[in-house]
Amino acid sequence: TEQGLISCDQFCGLVKIQQDSLPAPGAIALQRNLMSIRQVAAVNSEIEQTGGGDFLDIAVERRLIQPAVAELIARLQSVSAESVTTLAIRCGLITSAQADVLYRHFLKSANRLPAQPAPAETPEAETPAAEHAAPSGEARQPVPQPKFRQRPVIVHQYDVTY
Repeated sequence: TEQGLISCDQFCGLVKIQQDSLPAPGAIALQRNLMSIRQVAAVNSEIEQTGGGDFLDIAVERRLIQPAVAELIARLQSVSAESVTTLAIRCGLITSAQADVLYRHFLKSANRLPAQPAPAETPEAETPAAEHAAPSGEARQPVPQPKFRQRPVIVHQYDVTY
């Protein structure tokens, strides 16, 4: 969006398509023989009866899978997602040549970023900024996320062959 090739609304639409195209965790669990058909059906039934819920959370709560297995399924789900760049190309928003240029621009700008400062060797109490810094045990404030005035436009996928 920085380069003006796609709008923020189009980008949000691509992210929505990406999320909608993720394989269901139950399908992954079945493909990898991590759960039986009955177990997956039981979790899906509970989701339908309660009107929602996270598949993996329910499966762990019902002791159908271990938390480590749920993490594995979530990782497998995320790596199977199609990249936003690939979706933008398939939807005809950018060409593969434009994607290559943008990637090279990203790499170039990433190399220009200043290196992370080395940790100070002086004790925290002696540094002048220490009185304004958050204590080491506290989490930093979250970075505010951008707010859009309009709802995202859903970009439809088209079968484009290259």
